[in-house]
Amino acid sequence: MKGYLDNPYHSKVHAQDVAQTCNFLLSKCKFIEIGQLDEQDIACVLIAGAIHDYGHPGLTNAFLINSRNELALTYNDQSVLEMYHPSQCFKIAWGNQKVNIFENLQFHKYRRIRESIILMVLSTDMAHHASELAITNSRIAAPDFEPNGKDKQRLMDLIVHSSDVSNPTKSFEIYKQWTEKVLAEFWLQGDKERDLGLPISYLCNRFTTNTAEAQVGFIDYVVKPTFACVLGFLPAYEPFFQNLDKNKAKWQELIEYYKQQLASIQPK
Repeated sequence: MKGYLDNPYHSKVHAQDVAQTCNFLLSKCKFIEIGQLDEQDIACVLIAGAIHDYGHPGLTNAFLINSRNELALTYNDQSVLEMYHPSQCFKIAWGNQKVNIFENLQFHKYRRIRESIILMVLSTDMAHHASELAITNSRIAAPDFEPNGKDKQRLMDLIVHSSDVSNPTKSFEIYKQWTEKVLAEFWLQGDKERDLGLPISYLCNRFTTNTAEAQVGFIDYVVKPTFACVLGFLPAYEPFFQNLDKNKAKWQELIEYYKQQLASIQPK
């Protein structure tokens, strides 16, 4: 996991967590059988999960674009970080023979693997979340849906994307720790935006963000629709899907507490 920076959230621990969740969906929830994944497919999903935030600077695409960061200029403001992460990993592979796991692959196999990994990492861009989820839901409902055929790559994309936002489906104790980490990172960005005179991004203002309210919205508008889609082809995830309502109820109980916390830290 070299190359992951020591960010509060986007660190090697997050990468390991996402890769492990991908593995859980593949094995325990039986996507390997449902999608009839071969060894290359499985490797692609696990690699994508492991590298999906490689080199993450602890700043969002919006910050990079608004601050005219070199990465935003390089990738033309389009899925900046999601373009950057796999690009760096493939550069490392082809720049060092000792770590190049692709070197002995036949050309057509390498092209297939490279394309698949890149698509899965690009699927983690939240800017395309709603539109891509709508397409995936329509494919799952279609009479010609083929999880082991023409729809397999789309479902592999969703495996990685859903793993990336899966914290609310886990126990509240684990979920709360991840929440504190991601908001700590967001608030550091908000501090930078304030200092630079940039618009403070959503959830990045430490003086106005109610942690509990933010998580209720995250569950309702992002995580629950995502895993409702996952259940359309991986019904074995149902017990963890039920954690969403339990965790939402716990956050709702904490809304007033966080309001009081915010009141106590308002700048003079």
